[in-house]
Amino acid sequence: MRLRDLFFLVELQQNQWKDPQALKELQNRRLRRLVQHAYDCVPYYRRIFDAAALQPHEITCAADLIRLPVTSKEDLVSLPPQEILAQGLDVTHCHKTMTSGSTGVPCTILHRRQDLTRMNLGWLRTYLAHGVRPWHRMAGFSGQRDVPEQRPWYERLGILPRRVLSTWDDPSQWISELRSWQPQALTGYVLTLKLLASAIQAGRVTDIRPDVVFQSSGLLDESSRHFLHAILRARIVDIYGSAEAGCIAWECATCSGYHVNSDLVIVELLDGGKPVPAGREGEVVITNLNAYAMPFIRYRQGDVGRWSEEGPRCGRGFPLMRVVEGRLGDFITLPSGKKLSPHHFFIALDTAVGIARWRLVQETTHRLRAEVVSHRDSGIPACQAARVNLEAIVGKEMEVVVTEVPSLAYDPAQKFRSVVSLLDGNSTR
Repeated sequence: MRLRDLFFLVELQQNQWKDPQALKELQNRRLRRLVQHAYDCVPYYRRIFDAAALQPHEITCAADLIRLPVTSKEDLVSLPPQEILAQGLDVTHCHKTMTSGSTGVPCTILHRRQDLTRMNLGWLRTYLAHGVRPWHRMAGFSGQRDVPEQRPWYERLGILPRRVLSTWDDPSQWISELRSWQPQALTGYVLTLKLLASAIQAGRVTDIRPDVVFQSSGLLDESSRHFLHAILRARIVDIYGSAEAGCIAWECATCSGYHVNSDLVIVELLDGGKPVPAGREGEVVITNLNAYAMPFIRYRQGDVGRWSEEGPRCGRGFPLMRVVEGRLGDFITLPSGKKLSPHHFFIALDTAVGIARWRLVQETTHRLRAEVVSHRDSGIPACQAARVNLEAIVGKEMEVVVTEVPSLAYDPAQKFRSVVSLLDGNSTR
C-alpha cells in the first residue's frame, strides 16, 4: 500500500508537466471509470442517470457532464446513507469527515482510505511546488479540542514531521509550541492565522519565522494577505480546497492565478447552468475523480470563480482559475437585485479605523447589520467609521445599522463567516 502511494505521488509529480491534451485524456479516463462505478453502486446517481435517460457509457468526457443535473449539499444531506454511499462499502474501513457547516449545512463525508490518501497527495504536490521538502517541519491547525497523538507512517520515518495545534487553545499556547517546533511551513484557516499573527504582534514575538504559510480555507482577501506577510515574514500561498474534493486549485508562484488539479478533480464554472467563458464569473461545480465511497459528481461547492484569460507560464499543463470569490451565500444583494462581492465589505470594515473585529449580516433586502468590536483604548468612534464606509458602498438603497459589542461569538471548530446573508435568493442558483 505504501509503495503504491509512492508510485502515485511520482505520477502526480509527472502529471503536472503534461500538456493540456494529455491531461484531458487522463481526466476523461478517470471520469468514465467513476461514472460507471456511481451508476452500478450508488442508488442516488443511478436514479439521476435513469431520469435523464442516460447510460454511463454516454459520459465519455468532461464536456458530457452538462447532460447531468448538478447536486447540492442539501440534496445529499436529505437522503439516507444507503442512497448516497456505494453498495457493499465497509464503512469501518472509511475515513469520516464532518464539514464545518460554514454554509449552514453540515455534512458527514466518507472516503475510502486509499482515495483519501490520493487526495492528500494532491495537497502534498502543492506544498512541494512551493518549496516544502520531505525533511521540513510543518505545523497546522485542527478544530478538534483534543488533537490525536497518532501520526501517519511517513511522519514516524521523519518525512514531513508535523505539529498539530488545536484552535480551541489560547494563542499564547500556539506561540509556545511554534517557538519550540520552529516549522518551515505553516497551514491554517485565514481567521485562525490572523489570530495567531495578532498574538505574535501583540507579544512582539520575533522568533517564529516559517518560510511559507498556506491558507486553505475561507477567503484570503488582500488585507489579510498583507497583514499575515507583514507579521510572519513568510510567503503567503492560497489554496482552494474542500472536504468533498481535497485540493482543488492552488496559487502558482510564476503564473497569475490558481492551477486546477485537473488530474484529480473536474471543475466547471457555470452561470445559469451553462459554462462561462474566460474572465466571467461562474458558480464552481466539481467532480472528485477519487471519491468512490461517496461520489461527488457535478457537486455545487457554493463558491464563485473565473477562468483565467492567460495561459500558464510555468510549464505546467493545468488550467488556471483567475480568482475564487467566496461563498455564494455571502454575497450581499442590493434591493435592485445587484449582487456585491464580500470583497467590498472586507475592505470597508478592515480599513475602518478603530475596529478590532466585525461581522456583517444582511437581515433583509433593505437592511444591513454590522457588529463591531473596538480596539481597546483606541478612543476612535468605530461605529461611525464603519457606517460611513458601508454607506459608501450600498448608498441610500439600504438601512445600515452598526452596533458595538464586547466580543463576537466564535466557534473555533467552524469557519467564521464575516459577511453573512440571510436572504433565500442570495445565490446564483
